[in-house]
Amino acid sequence: MIVFMKNFLSSLFFLLYSSFALGSAFLENYVTGDSQKQITEKELFAFAKEGNIYAIQSLIDLKVDFNAKKNSKGSRLIHSLASRGLRKEIKFLVESEPEIFIDIKNNNGIRPIHLAALEGHVETIKLLVAYGANVNAQANNGYMPIHAAAKSGHVDAIHALVVLGADVSSQA
Repeated sequence: MIVFMKNFLSSLFFLLYSSFALGSAFLENYVTGDSQKQITEKELFAFAKEGNIYAIQSLIDLKVDFNAKKNSKGSRLIHSLASRGLRKEIKFLVESEPEIFIDIKNNNGIRPIHLAALEGHVETIKLLVAYGANVNAQANNGYMPIHAAAKSGHVDAIHALVVLGADVSSQA
């Protein structure tokens, strides 16, 4: 319920502010009282990481390179969405931006499927694999999605990974 409310409030906040958009899909403007403020790309990314479809669409309209845009740890938007289990948003992003690299690594070699497994998001794991994620992808330390699921005790995620072809004999 808390996650739902957080996503709802994030979406509502973004919709209210972006409803005052001026011009095309470039950086949305919003009005508060007599002053005007521009939503920056950084703020759009913050909304997008929470799963706000409107923010994701605005970033697409801005022609952001989602494979190149990363934080200090090398994680991209797809990493954030996978760790939160935001399947609808992942599907929207991948289908809107076919050049998204679904198996992209962060600085430690962690891929979106690792994060989905770590959090036990079974349906997200399945979706990522359907889009081409490697169930046996290794991080820089040899860590695989099945290790992530096992570490966090997500038996359903382990089962899903095995069904999807994960190597059960590997050790990190």
